[in-house]
Amino acid sequence: MRAERLSLGLDEFSSVEKQPLAVVVTRTGDVPLESDLVRQEGDPRALVLVPGGLAADIVARLRRHADFLRAPATPLGAVDLGEAVSALQAERGVELLLVEGGPSLNHSAFSGSLADELFLTLAPKLLGRTTDETLTVLEGPRLPAGEWADPDLLSAHVAGGELFLRYRVGA
Repeated sequence: MRAERLSLGLDEFSSVEKQPLAVVVTRTGDVPLESDLVRQEGDPRALVLVPGGLAADIVARLRRHADFLRAPATPLGAVDLGEAVSALQAERGVELLLVEGGPSLNHSAFSGSLADELFLTLAPKLLGRTTDETLTVLEGPRLPAGEWADPDLLSAHVAGGELFLRYRVGA
């Protein structure tokens, strides 16, 4: 969300009866909803998932800009993504999730066996970094090699100098 502004509307698909639910997952509540959440009249409110125990003043700030749902926390204080997905299914009728997350959220989805596809976009940008700053798709403990080692390529598409890859993952 910090890298690009989040728009809640579906400009091209305005005839779709059921708009998708934008869900922002945060461990700390430090998300720029005020500046990076683009809303137009009639757009649905975003839903922010926070771990239980988040300070009341942070929750109050989030409530001004979005609906929110507390989820159980992992031992490290992050949102328990498995429990959050169950709550989204039960409370909001969510049947399908598209996760656009950073390496930690991606790791939670994969380690919790919540992902069945992986979309990768290769959009080359030449940047200098040290090894410690190297970007990764997953950040967290090593996943069991057998379960994720050989994703199946489902499709590849080139557009505007970018390569869009779609893989089937998991069992």
